[in-house]
Amino acid sequence: MRIENKRLKTIIIAYVILYCVVVIAEVIPRLKDSMFAIQEVIKIGVVSDEIDSYETNLFYALGENKLLKNELHNATAEGSYSQRVSEIIAMLGSLQRKSSLEHLSVKPLDEYTKNELSILPFELSVQGSYKQIYEFIGYFERSQYTVLATKIHIQPVDAGSTILHANLYFDLYMNL
Repeated sequence: MRIENKRLKTIIIAYVILYCVVVIAEVIPRLKDSMFAIQEVIKIGVVSDEIDSYETNLFYALGENKLLKNELHNATAEGSYSQRVSEIIAMLGSLQRKSSLEHLSVKPLDEYTKNELSILPFELSVQGSYKQIYEFIGYFERSQYTVLATKIHIQPVDAGSTILHANLYFDLYMNL
């Protein structure tokens, strides 16, 4: 098709050029966004592969950690009774000094298992004021060990004395 009118021809050419400019102005930013989105997808794919690798490493590390924990638990469970008792006696001695008790004697009783829990019972004899005994029990209950007071018997040393003698019975849960 051939257009003879120069003015009409110029208008059509200007319209076509304007249309191309508008289309290009719309398409280029979208292409840019598409290219950016493609780059992000590629980055996400790379990061996803790294995450998969980290997840695999974490899975193996967790398995190793579980095995080591089991070995540690078994070693602790099989560890010497006297070593655990001496650690607890040392801790009780520091709690005695902290609460200013005048006297402390510790008698570990036979360890036993109940509902798969290893329990080490202790009989403690202490002497001091009510406040000192109360503080000692509080410190012991807030220690690193899980303890349960099973029996507490307190009586004055002498009639009218503020110094008390207490027999305290605790169960120490060793594998909690």
